[in-house]
Amino acid sequence: DLALIDQHLLTAGWFTSTQGHFFPDVIFPHRWGRLSPSTRTPTNFNCAQLLDANIARRPIVVVGGLKDIDNSWRRDYHLVPVGL
Repeated sequence: DLALIDQHLLTAGWFTSTQGHFFPDVIFPHRWGRLSPSTRTPTNFNCAQLLDANIARRPIVVVGGLKDIDNSWRRDYHLVPVGL
């Protein structure tokens, strides 16, 4: 199966609590111990934490590159062009 998740939606604190159940095979590394002061929802995780939690479970394909909003993945991962 394919899980298509928009990177910008992952930056929203509400996403995993309201939409995460649609992706049962994806591990979202919640930070339930910390709540956002403005929304009282769990604070988010970074891209590297998401990759670390899922890399051994399934192939991960990035379409259109990763946005500059989070460069945490650059330390341990790299993008490999595939296709035309």
